[in-house]
Amino acid sequence: MEAPQPPSPGNGSSCRGASFLSGRGVSSCATSARGRIGATWRPGYPRACGACGAPLVGARTLTGATAPITIESKPEGNVLPFVAGDPPVLECRTFAGAALEALREQGVPLRLNHYSDCPSVKR
Repeated sequence: MEAPQPPSPGNGSSCRGASFLSGRGVSSCATSARGRIGATWRPGYPRACGACGAPLVGARTLTGATAPITIESKPEGNVLPFVAGDPPVLECRTFAGAALEALREQGVPLRLNHYSDCPSVKR
């Protein structure tokens, strides 16, 4: 049986191919629904926000997308970055409620998804 093929870039599907590519650590979307932040993000690679210049790093989310997260920890942070997998990849999880409070009480350094704090993102 033949392996499934990725969507072709020219099929008019906009960014639908990003979910296939993000499994390999690359997101093909250059824009987000909330505004233009940057071009291709790769987990574990630092880069500056194209809009405001903030230092960021890409991290793979639970859904396989690559999210830009702040490099420095923030008191209001709710994103926990960690390295997992084979080969190792920078991943992240977002917390809320009791789980978030427990992490903060333990002094775990948390980051923010840059979409939530970039002054240039359309709100």
